[in-house]
Amino acid sequence: MTDHPESASRVIAFFIPLQEPLGIPQGSTYSFDEGSVLPDIEPQPVYVERGLPSIPHRDSSQLFVSLKFWRARSTFAQLSEQMLAVGRVLDQVRGPRPKPSTVLDLACPLTVVEAVTQLTGSSPVEVSSAFDRCLARISQVAFAYGLATHQSVAPITARRLCPLITYMTRDASNDEWSETSVIDLGHYNEVRRSVPPELDGDAQGRLLATLSAMAIEDPVVPYLELSSEARRAFDREGDTRSAVIHSQAACEVLLDSVLQALLWEEGVAPLDAAEGLFSPTSTLGGRVRRFDAYASRLGSGNWRFDGDGPVATWYNSLASLRNHCVHAGFRPSHREALVIRR
Repeated sequence: MTDHPESASRVIAFFIPLQEPLGIPQGSTYSFDEGSVLPDIEPQPVYVERGLPSIPHRDSSQLFVSLKFWRARSTFAQLSEQMLAVGRVLDQVRGPRPKPSTVLDLACPLTVVEAVTQLTGSSPVEVSSAFDRCLARISQVAFAYGLATHQSVAPITARRLCPLITYMTRDASNDEWSETSVIDLGHYNEVRRSVPPELDGDAQGRLLATLSAMAIEDPVVPYLELSSEARRAFDREGDTRSAVIHSQAACEVLLDSVLQALLWEEGVAPLDAAEGLFSPTSTLGGRVRRFDAYASRLGSGNWRFDGDGPVATWYNSLASLRNHCVHAGFRPSHREALVIRR
């Protein structure tokens, strides 16, 4: 590789194992122009590794992301541990048995992405910014792969990655890599790493109460399920769009269930309720706006959509954001989706 002036920018390479493998051939590369020019950097060819040509149509002053996909063999570690656990329980239930003659093949493919971009500074903030830039492009490739192969691919977010990401840095003009370093994303994404609290007496009572509510099809159960799905999508997977959609669905179920219960207490016939408030052309927003729906029955509270009341906050923040996600395919940022936690 030819040496280049010291004015060339530094690059950083992240080595990111994906939680779910992608069927992208070994060595496939994808390069992206990030649309920015780095100041005070002399334009020079950028090389990703020794012996390969420079990245086409990219130079060291142009902010870019280059992805190379690697395929490795691994094992279904979690499945293996689960099967071993079941075997130990079976030994306790029926007594030890001879080991089976056939062994399950627990080998599986694993995708590791080598993601290279410029490092605009040496602080943790710049390293984190470079990582976010690369992760956004990896997610795009995964989404495109899903469309091309008609597969349902989960969004690739920081929450769904290994909590420790290895990286190295070097000058863009040479191939002398630094020692490896690690970004700690500060979470655990495997079920076996997420240890739930032990049930105490109070929690056991709540569990049994929930089972009873499910048995009688209590209308609060769908609300709780949807709320749980919203939290899982947001906290465990970082899937902000699903989190907002599930959260709004939970609100719709809760509000409609409350109104249905009020109508039932008044003795309104289901057919009359369906024709008056739940017709095919009615909407939840329309029902909330009507004075003869919630406001007149509950007798208090601010049910207006303007101002800063709770109903206005719900409608203008969460409901409108959900509509943007559903009808425009919008994926909100983490900050925008925080509305589901309020």
